[in-house]
Amino acid sequence: MDVLHTVETILQAAGNGGAGRFEFKILSLLGDPAIPALLRYTTEPPPCKMPENAQAVAIRALGELCSRDAVEPLLRVIRAGSPRLRHEAIDALGKIGDPAALPDLLELAQSNDFYVQMAAIDALGNIGDVRAEPVLLKLLTEHPKDNIRYAAAEALIKVGTSAAIPVLEGRLQAEPSRSVQGRIGWALRILRQKAR
Repeated sequence: MDVLHTVETILQAAGNGGAGRFEFKILSLLGDPAIPALLRYTTEPPPCKMPENAQAVAIRALGELCSRDAVEPLLRVIRAGSPRLRHEAIDALGKIGDPAALPDLLELAQSNDFYVQMAAIDALGNIGDVRAEPVLLKLLTEHPKDNIRYAAAEALIKVGTSAAIPVLEGRLQAEPSRSVQGRIGWALRILRQKAR
């Protein structure tokens, strides 16, 4: 059985309600030879009952493989895919870590869709590009939801620079949520260590 056939068989099983939840891990074990087939199946799933399931598994596998070839196709998914596939593509882009995804992720981090926003903030932290710092600081200081502020503080641990320290110090005093305060405190410790 060649790689293309193996990928198709696994994705068909996922799309037909296959028993496992870890098909993407199996696909990622096939390595780089599986990438062309996975890319194809992100937009053209194999014949199955639940094509979106197959597409989601292909997207997750591309994230596990950290394939830079997947960045542009995944950006197309986050621009035009279903909410579920957009979320999967955002997660995959965060794992891949290519800064080319930054403009789209910065926009999505300010989305009104809570789940998309959380995934985008997490992906920005994983990419670790300092250009995300202003958006993350804005979310931390202005967003009404604790979860978003917590996620922004978490991402700032990886993305933040010494320029963020005064903003974090100010927010620490004003932050009403104890869990967010704790994450801000941790971010301050890490950023101060980096600044030394």
